[in-house]
Amino acid sequence: MLDLIYINSDTDIPYANQGLEEYLLQRVRPGQIILYLWQNRRTVVLGRNQNCWRECRVEQLLRDEGFPARRLSGGGAVFHDLGNLNFTFLCCAGDYDLEFNLAVIAD
Repeated sequence: MLDLIYINSDTDIPYANQGLEEYLLQRVRPGQIILYLWQNRRTVVLGRNQNCWRECRVEQLLRDEGFPARRLSGGGAVFHDLGNLNFTFLCCAGDYDLEFNLAVIAD
């Protein structure tokens, strides 16, 4: 049985949320799974290999008091705001269990 740890971010600043996510990833131990819930205010989150200037209108985003931010993983650019809730499951590779993760979300 995995030890489930629940963390709910108390900030909507994307750089703090992305930083905490990386910190948790570096410190999760075997047998643990961390469910991290977080929200970002107006943010375009880019995959690690994307060019910010090609994926979003940076000047417009900044004028609108938004944030460009980069995540550790690859993939496409996504828009975050306070209307969506983000979740991250963090665990060691050998502890990954999709069925368990889905059950946690359903519960």
